Amino acid sequence: MAGSKVEREVRTFATTTSGLLALPEWLSSLGTTYVAMAATGVYWRPVRNILSDGEFELILAKIFWHTV
Repeated sequence: MAGSKVEREVRTFATTTSGLLALPEWLSSLGTTYVAMAATGVYWRPVRNILSDGEFELILAKIFWHTV
């Protein structure tokens, strides 16, 4: 999208059900369509469960750490 400006806003959400339910509301208010998450242990699963019921295209990325 030529000429589009990328904006960045960071928020923190509680890991309780009520805290996680605020996440899709916030993302929707911003017009978000894609959500990418890092697959770290099992920590991504509750977020996926909450967001999979919404209008988002979810992308789960497996992160590989390489130390030299």
